[in-house]
Amino acid sequence: MEHFEEIKVFNEKMKRIEKNLFISKFFKNKKLILTILEEEASAGKIILKSILKYNHAKKIITLTREISQNLEILKNKIAKDWEMENEISNILEIIDLEKKHKKSSIEFMRRGSVIIMDENQNLEKINNEKLKKTFESIKKIKEIFHKKTIDSKNQIKP
Repeated sequence: MEHFEEIKVFNEKMKRIEKNLFISKFFKNKKLILTILEEEASAGKIILKSILKYNHAKKIITLTREISQNLEILKNKIAKDWEMENEISNILEIIDLEKKHKKSSIEFMRRGSVIIMDENQNLEKINNEKLKKTFESIKKIKEIFHKKTIDSKNQIKP
């Protein structure tokens, strides 16, 4: 039952992201851009976790309790096998930016982009182009994942 709830939440997030990306073409707003960032990071986490669970259930990989080790498995094995290295890299970058956003005490708008200052005073830039690129990566991973799961179901049938 948990899997179906994750799919439902993922699909709702994707609809909100798409709507907000459309709105952000017309309104350059810090709150809107940061909302899209948070939604994309959340949707990315859901799809990546689903891929890891699927591969673990198929006994292709063994998950550990360490998130960093599971991410390495995702990047080094699954991403290469499924030919989606760039897409996973884009999602992990957005997840990292979202973490920096959560920890940041200074964020401001400059030329249509949100600038985040992290604890080391490094500046990170988030703009519509980066968010659109990540949205496309999430959609592509969803398509690949769907195709892989459908193909594996068809192989099991007698």
